[in-house]
Amino acid sequence: MTKSKILLIILLMGLFGLIYHEATHVYGAAKSYSTILPDTEKKINAGIDNVLVKTIKHKNVVNIEGWAYINGVKADQQKAFFVLASHDKQYILQAEKVSRGDLPAALNDSSDGVENSGVKALINASNIADGSYQLGFYIENGSDKAYSLVGYSLIKAEGKLECKENVNQKVDFQLNNTATQEINANVESVSKEGETYKLKGWGFLEGKPSKDSQVYVVLKQKDSNTVLFFDTQYQIRKDVVAYYKDNDVEYSGFKAIISEEELKGKQYSIGVFIVNGSSTGIYWSKESIGE
Repeated sequence: MTKSKILLIILLMGLFGLIYHEATHVYGAAKSYSTILPDTEKKINAGIDNVLVKTIKHKNVVNIEGWAYINGVKADQQKAFFVLASHDKQYILQAEKVSRGDLPAALNDSSDGVENSGVKALINASNIADGSYQLGFYIENGSDKAYSLVGYSLIKAEGKLECKENVNQKVDFQLNNTATQEINANVESVSKEGETYKLKGWGFLEGKPSKDSQVYVVLKQKDSNTVLFFDTQYQIRKDVVAYYKDNDVEYSGFKAIISEEELKGKQYSIGVFIVNGSSTGIYWSKESIGE
C-alpha cells in the first residue's frame, strides 16, 4: 500500500470520527465532579424554577434552572453543583452561574449576595444509569460546604426520562390534646394542579429555633375523626424573620404536595403541626382541600 493511500485512509478515519463526534456530542452538557458529599442538613436556601426534558442528537437531556446558596454566606464566590442521588449511586454535576437580579427582593435577602446564586445545567442522561434519583444541591464556598435535597426526582427507565416534584409522604401521628407550645403559623396558598394539591406557608413554635423543628401538614376530614399527617419541604423565610424580628424563625417556611388519591374524595381542613424535641404545637387554618 502506497504512502498516499495510507494517508488517505488516515484522513478518512479522522473525518468519520469528527462526523460521529458532531452527530452525538451534546455541547454544553454539565461536567461531572468528584468529591465526598457531607450529610444533608438545613443550610441551603434553594429553588427550582424550570425543568425541561428534551432530546438533543437522539439523547435524552434535562435542562434545569434555579438558584441556591448557603444561608448566611455570601454567594459571590460559591461553586454550585447539581446532585442526583439514589440508594446506591450518585452523580455530581457542575452548574453554570446565572445572574439573578430578581432574587434579593423576591427572597427579602439583601445581605447574602443572592443575585449571584442563579444556576443552570444541561444534564446528559445518557451518562446516567437507569434508576430513581433525588435531586439536590451541593455548594462549596470557601471553607463552607453544604448539601441539601430540593424535593424533585429524576427517573430514568427503559429509555424514558422524567423529572418531577416529589409528592409528600404520609407519616404516622395520632392527633391528641398534648400540644405543649404556642404556635405561630399561616397557610398562605393552596392550589390544585392536575392530581395533586400544592400547599405553602410557614410556622414555628414560640421560643424554639425553627431550624430544629419538623413541620407537618395535618388534614382533618370534615364530619369525621379521620386525620392525615404529611411531611413537608423546608423553606427559608427572611420575610418572617423581618416581621417577627427574630432570626430563630428563618427556617419556618414549608411547602407540600399532596396526592389527590390520599383524600379519597373527601374534604379536609388544613392545619400545621410542629415538633421540636418534646415540644409540639398545632394550628388550624381556614383553608380546606378535597371535594
